[in-house]
Amino acid sequence: MRLIGAALIVFALAFTFAVAEFPLTLTASQTAGLSDEGERNHRRGQAIFRYDTFGDEQLWTDVLRMHEVISTVPPATALAVGLKVDVEALPPEIIGALRAGEVDLTNPAATAYWQDGIAKLLKLGVAGFKLDRAEEDIPETGPYKVFDGRTIRENRNAYPPMYVKAVYEVAKKFRGNDFFLMPRAAYTGSSPYSVFWGGDIGGTQEGLRASIIAIQRSAVMGYPNWGSDICGYNQQLLEQEVCGRWLAFGALNPIMEVGPTRNVAFWNLPREPTYDSQLIAIWRLYARLHERLIDYNYQYAQEATKTGMPIVRPLFLVDPAAPPAWSNWWTYQYGRDLLVSPIWEKGKRTQEVYFPAGSSWRDAWNPKKIYRGGQTFTVNADTYQLPLFIRVGAKVDLGDLNKEWKESVEIAGKKPDLKALDAELKRWWDTRRAGGGGQ
Repeated sequence: MRLIGAALIVFALAFTFAVAEFPLTLTASQTAGLSDEGERNHRRGQAIFRYDTFGDEQLWTDVLRMHEVISTVPPATALAVGLKVDVEALPPEIIGALRAGEVDLTNPAATAYWQDGIAKLLKLGVAGFKLDRAEEDIPETGPYKVFDGRTIRENRNAYPPMYVKAVYEVAKKFRGNDFFLMPRAAYTGSSPYSVFWGGDIGGTQEGLRASIIAIQRSAVMGYPNWGSDICGYNQQLLEQEVCGRWLAFGALNPIMEVGPTRNVAFWNLPREPTYDSQLIAIWRLYARLHERLIDYNYQYAQEATKTGMPIVRPLFLVDPAAPPAWSNWWTYQYGRDLLVSPIWEKGKRTQEVYFPAGSSWRDAWNPKKIYRGGQTFTVNADTYQLPLFIRVGAKVDLGDLNKEWKESVEIAGKKPDLKALDAELKRWWDTRRAGGGGQ
């Protein structure tokens, strides 16, 4: 299965809200129940509307004409069903969890309710689910038990794999193997059902640093298909250098997911330059590199499934006898034949790289430069350059990165008429909503 590039995402938050990040005008009845936040988002073109039990099907049908990927969290129903107590008598933290929308997935009736909602979306053509939460606001203290008799403390870590398994089962029923799931939470038992992303990370250089660590930790913990929110989710400073380095790092992740999430892109940023041709060029360069690596990624994803050897391989996993393999934590092998050393600090233009013993490594930016394994070297890396190396003798084609960079700079430097493109999109969308079809 290959993911559709640059897929737009509809967010379905609990069972009461959905978010559509495209031009959408709601009726008065649909906006009547909006929260203050919903009103603000609707005014700025991001519609948040109320609906019950996966809601207004006509509205979902309109939405799904443009989207194949949905992001969801469990609906606010029946954790209370499992607790078997008077909801009003529960302590505030439990009531808060109910309002946040947790389902008692040990209760077959509650699980079926949740799956019935997912089934409605599958019938409308949804092929993927970005499964948010499952580790947040899960009650874990007090004398309460869930439906199958477990205490809520025992239910705490068991919840993420039950969550993803429930969606997997109903998705497989409707789509066979033609779907994907991407939760942010995981625990033992989650990995057979999905790929993963790292959740709400700060959009700072430290957030990038944390992601470089997290992908390697996830790999050795048994979650080989992982990616981060490129440029961050919280603290979205949208700094050019941090975003550029993050895009480069993200291309050598199994999952390359590009933010930001504030209804902005690299051509309408809330800072100068609002049209950031440098970031657009970097994005093009590394998005195309990631696409060229699809078959390579798939090969090592299969290996991970069969043997447990992850796609991302920390140096201590491949060269455990070498002390630098334990201290050079920012460098990792990507599959057997690529060596990656992402830079996370602003202002840094060189990188110390330990090259694993047993092989020699060719510089992807300067193919004449070869580094002998078992040694540490300092390499140069401009702001658009990811320190990237190919095992000598490997048959991995990364293309001509220098040529592709020059092409990307030239293309990104020609700013399109964004207002005209927005107007064209709005006309297309209005025609679709009116039932006129159109391409």
